[in-house]
Amino acid sequence: MPTLPKPFERGENGLWHGAVVHLNSGWDFFDAEEPAYVYGRAGRMGASSSVNIRKAALCRQYLPGIKRDYRQLYIGEAIQRSRENDAYYVQRFAAGLRETPLSSYWSPAKRPPTVRTW
Repeated sequence: MPTLPKPFERGENGLWHGAVVHLNSGWDFFDAEEPAYVYGRAGRMGASSSVNIRKAALCRQYLPGIKRDYRQLYIGEAIQRSRENDAYYVQRFAAGLRETPLSSYWSPAKRPPTVRTW
């Protein structure tokens, strides 16, 4: 599997690393692996028949010629579901919730997560 491109930020343009989750149809991008893993794990426990969790990068650039955002999703290696990963990702996710219990955001790094659906 090819490596993900290097992250960068220039104003509102940039390329950010995170993870994507594919539940039945469409990919949901998260700017951190922990909420993506928990989202995918919960989806698998619900009505979803399949789940795919992968490391990813999202590139966003504004193109003034067409006055639109251009977005490209890079999909990397799979994040396997396992007891070890359940313990690791779920504990880190829960720790992030304790930092801001009344907020809808999760982020030990003090930044709100980005979720985009394709």
